[in-house]
Amino acid sequence: MPSLLSEKRADGIGLVTFNQPERMNAFSTEMNFALRAVLADFSMDPAVRCVMITGTGKAFCAGADLKRLNNTQTETLKKGDPMETFHEEVRAIRIGQEASPLLLHTMPKPTVGVINGYCIGVGFSLALGCDIRLAGTEAKLSTGYRNLALAGDYGGTYFLSKLVGDGIARELLFTGEMMDAERARSLGIVNRVYPQAELQERALEFCRGLAEGPTLGMALAKENLSAFASLGMKDALDFEARNMILGMKSQDHYEAVRAFAEKRKPVFKGR
Repeated sequence: MPSLLSEKRADGIGLVTFNQPERMNAFSTEMNFALRAVLADFSMDPAVRCVMITGTGKAFCAGADLKRLNNTQTETLKKGDPMETFHEEVRAIRIGQEASPLLLHTMPKPTVGVINGYCIGVGFSLALGCDIRLAGTEAKLSTGYRNLALAGDYGGTYFLSKLVGDGIARELLFTGEMMDAERARSLGIVNRVYPQAELQERALEFCRGLAEGPTLGMALAKENLSAFASLGMKDALDFEARNMILGMKSQDHYEAVRAFAEKRKPVFKGR
């Protein structure tokens, strides 16, 4: 059984599903590389207009595959000084970060994390990398890293601080608090909470609405938001103006204006 499922749906949704329910969808090496390949494909395919990520069973992704991690550590210690591979391992994490959470956050189409259960550690970081997070009432979320004496990876600390501010981010990282869906929503980590039995259907409906929307305009908005994190106000306004004019020259914008004049629903093409 594959550890990760992917589907390009006819409604424009690219669906990614973590698929190791017997292991709470622990983030294995196999899953990691499969996710990178799928996201790269979905990012470039114009037929995919919204990316949705979820999990099977009782977890979205309950963190790293600790069995694999233990085996890796054992082999590393046999070789001698664990710091000998430091730079190589940093490079490996950076490649993974750019191929999944960074791509989720920057690809030119909306990305939605649908949190169906436990969402911990690297799973939490991947969910935070999405543009929007939807959760079922049975969702449980935690940074998780403090229980492994770790600081966090896959963009989790960066995204968390942006979402909740420095003080709350420190609290969640230092305590490893296990949040329910409503607590996560109250902090701004989760955008919407749905009854568990309705989560999949409501999430697909939500993503379908995004896929039917002006995805080029959304892509430009994502560029703005990403740029504003590092630009001063004047440069940010220049960047915003540039993308506004690009959007006004798009086919989708002309379609929106025509549809308004003709009193009909616009049909967007992402161009």
